[in-house]
Amino acid sequence: MKTCFSTLLAGAVLTCMCYRAQAQVLENNLIGLDAVLVTPSINLDPADTGTNLTTDDLKSLIEKRLRTSGISAVPSQDKYNYKSDGILDISLTTQKIGTLPTFMYTVNVSLQENATSKRIGSPNSLMVVTWSDQGSGYASSQRLGATIKSEIDTEMLLFCNDYTKDNPKN
Repeated sequence: MKTCFSTLLAGAVLTCMCYRAQAQVLENNLIGLDAVLVTPSINLDPADTGTNLTTDDLKSLIEKRLRTSGISAVPSQDKYNYKSDGILDISLTTQKIGTLPTFMYTVNVSLQENATSKRIGSPNSLMVVTWSDQGSGYASSQRLGATIKSEIDTEMLLFCNDYTKDNPKN
């Protein structure tokens, strides 16, 4: 009975634990942002995770949240023909924890924008991260899909709130 209770308690603690880290590299760095290219890097194998979420499902969720805040999402097929103000990279990693029906996940969101560096007399264009946020936690295999969708939505809400703060509507 004591072992069963300990296992149950450990599972509850793992399920409730989460971590969030936010870095806004430059203050007011989202001023004037109109459109971003969304590049999700999401690999969910249904055989491994037991979830049927696809990259397209999550990309739709991300783009809907951006549109709600007034930010255009550049379609991937138009990335060379359409001006974007940056690349919004969303990466998701999951890892099964031993033999438990529990997964650890991490969601990273970062905005990368063009910057110019003047070294040795010639300008060089590079991509720099101007906004980023990370959330991670644990979820049971039954709740992994819903938890991931919720975490990505939370990350996008944080990004959109910072955008709204930097671009108030008059």
